[in-house]
Amino acid sequence: MFSKLTIFALALIFAGCSSVVPVTSGTWRASVANGDKPGVGIEISRAQPQVSGFMFILDPNKPHDFDAGRRLRMQIHISTEQQIRFAVQGMPDEMVLRFLTPLAGSSFRGELQSADGKDSPTDFEFRRIR
Repeated sequence: MFSKLTIFALALIFAGCSSVVPVTSGTWRASVANGDKPGVGIEISRAQPQVSGFMFILDPNKPHDFDAGRRLRMQIHISTEQQIRFAVQGMPDEMVLRFLTPLAGSSFRGELQSADGKDSPTDFEFRRIR
């Protein structure tokens, strides 16, 4: 029905397509220390098409230890490939996490800022944890 050359060409096309598609499901974490004040941690989980997350208030004595932090669920209002707009109970402002590189793979970069843009953005380097 199909020649060997046609089957080989189709196999190459499909193999090429599968290598281009990034891994988009997983969980990533990032944190920033804040000197003698509590640090901030973010955990983002993606299971197509859903995105969920938590913010962590981190102990200043253990600035990157998520287990020692206070975990707060993100109430996600908008989620796109470029950003997540969310609120966290107990925090007065809605926040925006913008992705500077794609939300995929072993790591990606993002910046966090209040939705009104009145503060300076904070850079985060996310690393895949699962």
